[in-house]
Amino acid sequence: FFFFYIYKQMHNKSYPHITFYCQRLNKIIVCLIFIFFFLNKTQAQQFNNWHFPINNGITFNTNPPSIITNSNMGNNYSSCASISDKNGNLLFYSNGTEIFNRNNNIMPNGAGLLGQNCAINGLLIVPFINDTSKYYVFTAQGLSNFTPNSQSTLQYSYSIVDINQNNGLGDVISKNNFIRYFSTEKMVAIPHANGTDIWWICRDWTNNFYSYKINCAGFQNTNPIISTTGTNVNNDLQRLNAGDIKASLDGKFIAVAYGNYFEIYQFNKTTGQLLNPIKIPAECYGVEFSPNSKLLYVTCYFYPRDGYTSSIYQFDLSVYDSSTIYNNAVKLISTTNNPMSGFLGGLQLGPDRKIYHVYFNNFIDRIEFPEINGNNCTLNEKVLITTNLVGRRLPYSFVNLITAQNVQINYTVAPDCRTVTLTGKTYIKGNNLTFKWKFGDGDSTMQIVPSGGDTTYTTVTHFYPLGIDTFNVQLFVTSDTVCGQGSAGKKVMVKPPKPTAKFGYTLTCNQQLVTFTDSSLLNFNPSLTYTWQFFNKNNVLLGSSILQNPVFTFPNLDTFIVRLFARSALACVQADSLTKTIVLKAKPNAAATYTNNCGSLTASFTNNSVVVADTLSNYYWSFADGAFSTLKNPNHNYAAFGSYNVKLVVTSSLGCVSDTAFVPVVVKAKPVANFIYSNNGCAGVPVLLQDSAYVTNSTITNHYWQLPNGNSFTTVHISPVFSTGGRYVIKYVVTSALGCISDTLPKTIFIESIPIAAIAPITANGGCQNQAIN
Repeated sequence: FFFFYIYKQMHNKSYPHITFYCQRLNKIIVCLIFIFFFLNKTQAQQFNNWHFPINNGITFNTNPPSIITNSNMGNNYSSCASISDKNGNLLFYSNGTEIFNRNNNIMPNGAGLLGQNCAINGLLIVPFINDTSKYYVFTAQGLSNFTPNSQSTLQYSYSIVDINQNNGLGDVISKNNFIRYFSTEKMVAIPHANGTDIWWICRDWTNNFYSYKINCAGFQNTNPIISTTGTNVNNDLQRLNAGDIKASLDGKFIAVAYGNYFEIYQFNKTTGQLLNPIKIPAECYGVEFSPNSKLLYVTCYFYPRDGYTSSIYQFDLSVYDSSTIYNNAVKLISTTNNPMSGFLGGLQLGPDRKIYHVYFNNFIDRIEFPEINGNNCTLNEKVLITTNLVGRRLPYSFVNLITAQNVQINYTVAPDCRTVTLTGKTYIKGNNLTFKWKFGDGDSTMQIVPSGGDTTYTTVTHFYPLGIDTFNVQLFVTSDTVCGQGSAGKKVMVKPPKPTAKFGYTLTCNQQLVTFTDSSLLNFNPSLTYTWQFFNKNNVLLGSSILQNPVFTFPNLDTFIVRLFARSALACVQADSLTKTIVLKAKPNAAATYTNNCGSLTASFTNNSVVVADTLSNYYWSFADGAFSTLKNPNHNYAAFGSYNVKLVVTSSLGCVSDTAFVPVVVKAKPVANFIYSNNGCAGVPVLLQDSAYVTNSTITNHYWQLPNGNSFTTVHISPVFSTGGRYVIKYVVTSALGCISDTLPKTIFIESIPIAAIAPITANGGCQNQAIN
């Protein structure tokens, strides 16, 4: 305001040379004052701060979400709800019997709400349509500890919170307004088809659903739309307090769990009726829809299909048929295949469009991509760990708080970075709609637009002055047939900062074709164009591309330079560039030889591996006997002679791994020469010398005999003849099939001489008859 005062003093005097700037300054000040009041006007659109039993919470104002530890929620069964402003700041939260302000204190008149004993959907916060400072807090008395004669006392009620009261901390200005009896802890809110009103829906103890309208005149507590549909539980309270109720974000489906089955209904947002129920048998509790409303998640024992095995199941609603939905159910498996922290717990969609799961412990699980069919939706357990035990409920929300509002703004900027075309979109119905634009620079305009049916569009072009590049645009839409007003705000950047060029790539060893992936940041630019340049290491241009994600084939494996220019579609915005040096990595070729001396158990290995334009850094040998080595040229001692299939893998300094090289290794034994012969060899008679040499893991292939007279033989056995008796040294050598030669065996054999038979008669007495002769 001091700045405003100085400006007015200048403006009231004559300064012709600054008249132009004063005119611009006038618009700037008006804009700043408007923004000041606009930003301080509470407008609840967020679900960013969850408070839930026991004194736990999650804030989504951090990335990733983190645990809140200062909640006063307590342990009032499981009902819980919370609400934040459009900037994600907590406004208030409740456990069904008490309402706490953002300082964790009970609001004035905030105790004694009729939401006691409720374990499921006993609490729901819905904003007023025509007053951004007020909220309905709907409560349902629970069926726990119920006695049959008290059925007339279990009621649905609503209270009203004015957040502007009590210095902005809020006050309960109306409490426990009666709606109806026979509360079943099952209520939900869905936007009306007219774009401004809201349906609040509950059910009784039979099979009646009641749809109440909320419009700019308030909660219409008379003449609800009654839908008699689905299974009649006939006052079976075990079916009514055993499961969740949720609406899809597009408002076309409602899903309700009843203990041993769940039902899906189609919802008519115009008439408020529930239609065409489908019943699926399953022991179930929690239900939740994917953000695109095409998939339903249920925590259940899907008996008899999967037996009594609890899990989270995904059901595809694209074909609205009971057998198709039942047969195509997908049982979710966690990413680590570990037992989950519990399955029959609550499910809740968060403002980050992920689904969270809890079940009576300190862990919170999450479905990361709930719009993807099958297990690619990615179920991660224990993504958050709380300080206290959690029940099986997370804060319940009115779906319109975390989805698109009934009025939206988009815009495009002309190349001059001053001319902006704004597009307004609304779901509000009527014959004619009034679009009131406030451009954020002090100017405004109003358009009367005929209804476009379910969705109405309009465009307006505005020229922004020089000097400021960011403006806060507001659009207010009213109907000539529907009460209430819809609004939206949009930050418009007429000259955004330059984009940030970013890209990545994947290099495969021995691959010269490389795919590049753009990840440039728009930085509020409407779109980008791309110029890629590919250079060799000497800065010689090899080629270029204008594709966002090009594929380029380099001439060889070497070092190259890649440059990306990211340009805004707005000519007035500076381009950004990013240069990276990449190395195309060669895959090594593993090879090796070895040596082994006959009779030695040691094999000596020589690495002969090679790699192009790189060096080898790691070696991994497997010697096929359970032993390993990482030396470049190892020696290995085997325990036994034989054949071994040795493996070698090498790694380059750039991380490329070779294929496995197989080296057939034979550890060769030395043969032992030996022979046998008869001990009664006689001179002049052939003597049989029989081979008895041997070798381990091979065969004898060559024989060499040498006699003392210099004669030699190469047969297996020999039969030499010695003419005279005596001792003779025979030398014997054998060779194995592997080429190993034995030591020379000298062996002495004994040959007996042939005796000479002779008679020498001795004559006596003249050798006469009848006389003896010697």
